[in-house]
Amino acid sequence: MRFCPRCSFPLTPFTHNGEELDHCKRCEGTFVDHGLAAEQFGPEAHPDFWKQDYVTKLPVASSLRCPRCNQQMDAYELALNGKALEIDECGKCHSMWFDSDEATHLRDLMKDSALHAEAMTARKGTIKSYIFQLLTQFPLEVWNPVRHRPWMVYTLLATVLGIFLWQTQFEAFIIEHYRLILMVPADIAAGENLWTVLTAGFLHASWIHLLGNMWMLWIFGDNVEDQLRKQHFAFLYLGALVAGNIAHLVSAWGSEVPLLGASGAISGLMGAYLVLFPKVKVWAMIVVIRVKISAIWYLGLWVGLQVLMVYLEAGGVAWFAHLGGFVFGVLYALAIRKPVQRSVLTAKEV
Repeated sequence: MRFCPRCSFPLTPFTHNGEELDHCKRCEGTFVDHGLAAEQFGPEAHPDFWKQDYVTKLPVASSLRCPRCNQQMDAYELALNGKALEIDECGKCHSMWFDSDEATHLRDLMKDSALHAEAMTARKGTIKSYIFQLLTQFPLEVWNPVRHRPWMVYTLLATVLGIFLWQTQFEAFIIEHYRLILMVPADIAAGENLWTVLTAGFLHASWIHLLGNMWMLWIFGDNVEDQLRKQHFAFLYLGALVAGNIAHLVSAWGSEVPLLGASGAISGLMGAYLVLFPKVKVWAMIVVIRVKISAIWYLGLWVGLQVLMVYLEAGGVAWFAHLGGFVFGVLYALAIRKPVQRSVLTAKEV
């Protein structure tokens, strides 16, 4: 006999749409064996659907145990269009538990017309997005909505763009005083101009350099900020910037070649994204072929490319700054991502 994970009352088997489910008469919850959710409540209830396209948080440990195998369940939080819902799934047998009316809330949430249409379009891709990626080779998220406006990302975009416009107007001044603004490893090694470890991250060498970094900030930064919130996001960004520049400093000790750019900070955001959203899909370009792969694969390949460039001693780019910032982002996200116990939420305004 199976017992309710919510109130320990014996579950009553009943037939719904030709399949046997387990129902709790006390709390009105329902236990659904693996593979039956989509048949009972529609395709939007299938875990592969909402996990891939709608989950904005990694699962945390639920307070419930699976009625089938007694395994502690995972709680997935869905947040869309100002509404939040939490779903419990057993990580071992992949069965699901729905509190009273929770399956209906899930179906309604997934079928929100605007979001559903946007998600379906994103999953298929568009001609415009293909042309954009063909010309730029930039990645695109398939679908990973945010719950709050990413004000820190907006602020960084405006700040870095404003500084670059200032650069274009005062180029002669920068050239004359570059050691006071850009990071020169030889100066840092001598204990001079130490602040440039930070200031160098807000300047860029060209429009291409700037746009590449700002695109990655926009694609990966909004979800990281949404997950970590402003204070942690700011520390992550600045910490990864400094960590990346220090990694470059160590690899180029005593060099007179100046370093500039936000790549270390952006790499840190990518590292945090890998930890927080490993299963989110991204569109990636392989020359002219567009593929849809999980973030963990895309970012893993990206790291592999950086390592390869270091091995080949490819010049012109601070590859160690990328790797240093990325490692910082991974470690920081792992450190602050705490598995907490939470009970199931009902649909509510947030």
